[in-house]
Amino acid sequence: MRKDDVDRIKIEYNRIKKLSEFDLDYGNLQEKFKSLLELAAHIAGTEVSLINLIDNHSQ
Repeated sequence: MRKDDVDRIKIEYNRIKKLSEFDLDYGNLQEKFKSLLELAAHIAGTEVSLINLIDNHSQ
């Protein structure tokens, strides 16, 4: 395995680990993120925007 591949795997592992430390309930976050999504869409000049929080158990 190349060093670049190992580095990417480590980065992804650390990202998933950090996200899991938040112990987020994604169902309850939908309403909380609504204004952030509206702001992102406004800034991007689009009708909608999305946020994906991807961990080992959900997307």
